[in-house]
Amino acid sequence: SNRELSRGQPPATATSLLVSTTNTMGYPNAEEDTTATTAAAASFYPIGTPGKPWTDDERAQWKAGTKIQRSYAEEVVEKLQSLDNQHLEVIQYGALSHDPKRYPLFVVKSRNWVEEKPALLVTGGVHGYETSGVQGAILFLQSSVSEYVDRVNIVVAPCVSPWAYEHIQRWNADVKDPNRSFKEGNETEESKALMKFLDGLNSSDNQP
Repeated sequence: SNRELSRGQPPATATSLLVSTTNTMGYPNAEEDTTATTAAAASFYPIGTPGKPWTDDERAQWKAGTKIQRSYAEEVVEKLQSLDNQHLEVIQYGALSHDPKRYPLFVVKSRNWVEEKPALLVTGGVHGYETSGVQGAILFLQSSVSEYVDRVNIVVAPCVSPWAYEHIQRWNADVKDPNRSFKEGNETEESKALMKFLDGLNSSDNQP
């Protein structure tokens, strides 16, 4: 639909076509050309050349077409503040550098962290347009977490990519996919901050 195209996302009806053209239809990091199907993909996506990575101008064009469509502060941050209690603590583990006041990064974790316990990690919003992951993680904290606090260490990062959440986009403000970036040397700002926090959880500095 035109509404989906205006968000910078391929139409949902193109799912079968996208299976074979995910990295070739003008996505920012496309590296290779495949079949004639790829050319058809370009007919409904307004940016990029099939089989070629986006240029800086094309990345700028994509970002210029995005806009804030909902509030991270109201839909996520405000809900998290009410979750700080005897079992859980809300921790800011970073902020996005291009707007740190608007996009602080939060986790909710077990207040009494016990290294010998197994750990349960829940993440949401790695892709900002996946609303159910964000709100599902928050709902888990609000309604079901008490069933697990005595058995496991809990870490919930409900909105890993807040800029993308507000703009309802897959990619972050740097036109990168955080979900493809959870490995050393290929991090986005979002993935790097979360990995750094997780790496430190079992250090002596983080024990009660």
